[in-house]
Amino acid sequence: MILSEIQDSICGNGVVEKNEQCDCGWEEDCEESCCFPMRTNPPRMSLLVCLGRMLYAALAKVPVVLMIAALKLEKNAE
Repeated sequence: MILSEIQDSICGNGVVEKNEQCDCGWEEDCEESCCFPMRTNPPRMSLLVCLGRMLYAALAKVPVVLMIAALKLEKNAE
């Protein structure tokens, strides 16, 4: 096998690689509530809960980013 033919990412190895959002390992190893192993069909409610958590986490960062931007503008204005 030529090295370039090796798969970019392997689902289930416990390492978040290119094109993966999470990798909690195999079914028996995965303990993360918002990361589902490759062969698992997650319940729809779990997907909605995880989407809500991701959205909340993203929105929680917005004020910090805006505050940093305002401080930089204020510093540059001096």
